[in-house]
Amino acid sequence: MGWLEGVAHRAAGRVGVALAYPQERVEVLAYGFFGLFQTALLLLAVGALGALSGCPLEALTALAGGSLLRRLCGGAHASSPLLCGAVSTLSCWGMALLSGWALSLSRPLWLAGAAALSLLSILAISLWAPVDHPNKRLRDAQLRAAFRRRGVALASLLAALSLAGGLAGGRWRSCGGALCLAIFWQAAALTPAAVRLTKRRQGPLCRQGKEVT
Repeated sequence: MGWLEGVAHRAAGRVGVALAYPQERVEVLAYGFFGLFQTALLLLAVGALGALSGCPLEALTALAGGSLLRRLCGGAHASSPLLCGAVSTLSCWGMALLSGWALSLSRPLWLAGAAALSLLSILAISLWAPVDHPNKRLRDAQLRAAFRRRGVALASLLAALSLAGGLAGGRWRSCGGALCLAIFWQAAALTPAAVRLTKRRQGPLCRQGKEVT
């Protein structure tokens, strides 16, 4: 995704010239623009795939829930921004499709499955969160414990919303299913197996601090 980095740097450069920013501040601004542009593209991609499949709300619900948890809990990282965006887009789309299929299940079975996935997810978060980025280590024990508590609290809230959607039925139920799957997906990204798998697939440059995502 070098082209997106180029766009971010050009935008930051123009703003920096207009506001007479020093180079260090321009670099920080470029990083912020890159994150903003990447998020916008991800929203567009997930929304478009969801719309083409008749499940835009479910896809965006999965993206929103997963992104919120990711902020607090971290998780396994892709080897490049492009791969990160592709995996995020396809996973949200897949969760939206799966949530639609789950509507064929009876309500008691749906609720039992959602509750089981939610409990497993909360347990994984309480055991392994936060998983920090290789380039942004979180070493303070108290801060790590605070992120873990917040992650568990957020996952519990999202799980409650998911189950409430299941009880409400209709489109709420399919959105609740997508949210439950997003919680489970992000919790799975915290497991030691997931972290080891992504580390093996990252090249030496990524491990030495060249990764952006």
